[in-house]
Amino acid sequence: MWVFTGGEYKELNLPESLLQPEQSYIIHHEVWNAHWTRIVENGMDYLHIPFVHRNSFGGEIGQPALEAKSIVEFQIQQTKQGAQVFNRFHNIPSGFSFEWFQPNLVVFKFDEMGIPLRIHQFSVPLNEHQTRYIFAMLMLGDIDPQSQTSIANEFIQPIVEDRLVIESQKGEIPATTEECNVPTDKATLLFRRWYHQTIQN
Repeated sequence: MWVFTGGEYKELNLPESLLQPEQSYIIHHEVWNAHWTRIVENGMDYLHIPFVHRNSFGGEIGQPALEAKSIVEFQIQQTKQGAQVFNRFHNIPSGFSFEWFQPNLVVFKFDEMGIPLRIHQFSVPLNEHQTRYIFAMLMLGDIDPQSQTSIANEFIQPIVEDRLVIESQKGEIPATTEECNVPTDKATLLFRRWYHQTIQN
């Protein structure tokens, strides 16, 4: 059973990483006091990861780049089902990418950095002010159950650091903003435009 929380129904388009055997996943969920669009937008804000989460997995993204004095190269593409964001460094063999699937799924591809994990973040609206925040964590490779739990906890604890900030933002994402945007904001701006043109209206 599944529930489509978007507007007009389209053909179900799931990422391949959600079609693995059930035992391949660790599931974690919480109820946050926030509109679901705030959580999706936060997940799509790549640049906060190396800074807000610098003492955990964010440091694994940012620290090697700082030490190598890397120049980051971003590629943000609009897709039929949402958007893809690719991040590569010009002089070290590491990077990071994520993908947004309309309406409320963001897939973080940590395996592309050498970490055997993909996190599927679902923001499921319960009502106007509450969202069930679900992580479906796909463990890749031959990892024993104890190590799987340890890896999952290393990611769950830092991710919920965002909760205080997200819950301080009242209501849905705004249609317009007085913020100064930079090219790396393209993904979140695509989401805002899609939401206000497709869902809200």
